Amino acid sequence: MWLPADFDEKKKYPVLLEVYAGPEFQKVVDTWRKGFAQTYMVSNRDIIVVSVDGRGSAFEGYKFMRQIYKKLGQFEPVDQTAFVRYLIDTFDYVDKDHIALWGWSYGGYTTSHTIGYDGGKTFQCGVAVAPLADWTWYDAMYAERYMNSLTDNAEGYKLASIIRAHDLNNFKNASYALIHGTADDNVHFQSAAEMEKALVEHDVDFDDFFYADQAHSINVGNANKHIYKQIDQRLSYCLGRVNSQYPSG
Repeated sequence: MWLPADFDEKKKYPVLLEVYAGPEFQKVVDTWRKGFAQTYMVSNRDIIVVSVDGRGSAFEGYKFMRQIYKKLGQFEPVDQTAFVRYLIDTFDYVDKDHIALWGWSYGGYTTSHTIGYDGGKTFQCGVAVAPLADWTWYDAMYAERYMNSLTDNAEGYKLASIIRAHDLNNFKNASYALIHGTADDNVHFQSAAEMEKALVEHDVDFDDFFYADQAHSINVGNANKHIYKQIDQRLSYCLGRVNSQYPSG
């Protein structure tokens, strides 16, 4: 948990959950480092930023990590939501009406899954950058390491899919922004296109933001500066810190 320098527990603070939640990954470490969420958003927007390592994370024991085997996407949204519900129920300074989450790559995947799972009950908005939509479209060497083959685990692949696992009408109950580079070399642009198609089919109103000729990192030319301005503005608007979700200049 990252708190503003002048934190006052008698005040109410918006909360931003920064998530990755990839298998065998550890987000929470005993090391200080600067970053967009932990430093900029905390200090410039006067909010609380939080992260948690749910089931599947590394360095919490083999049994804890192994629980997601053949079940990617099933526990991540449950654990991330339960963590934030715990914060709301435990700390009076958490403003339950201003809760957001965001992530990139697997973090975008988890963000999207969580919006589909939670349906606006806990999170008012989510920003997902370069999210994977369905493991059947991903690199087989990585996907089958955790999911086995589609033939052997058809139900697991279905529940791992953002598009097929949830009622996409749940996305109508939260503000959702989908951002992707058209030349993504990791999570191919097909994921964003299929997500857009499915959400439109369910008549979901959402932000659709694509960066032409940008790969997975979206960092060529002015793109990196531009994308973080978009992320900041949309999250800050959702969290009640600015008056518009669109940057003014």
